[in-house]
Amino acid sequence: MSGYRHHAALEELIRFNDRLRAEVCPLNQDITPEACTQAWQRALLDHAQMARHLISECRMANVRSVFLDGMEASLQRAQPGLN
Repeated sequence: MSGYRHHAALEELIRFNDRLRAEVCPLNQDITPEACTQAWQRALLDHAQMARHLISECRMANVRSVFLDGMEASLQRAQPGLN
């Protein structure tokens, strides 16, 4: 796969994550990091299909990233058995 596709796939996953965090943990809201993480995990479950698609795109583009691995692990923890 081209370097462009590799970069684009990972960038899209990062933007997806940023949108989820902004949705559930607005900067002007007084929320603890733990509450933000729990809200993010619930949002990740709500958007699991999109998350799986973006993770799959990254894997097909041979992305190697700690961030990608973390997103995949978070999705699996949020919904055990999800593949």
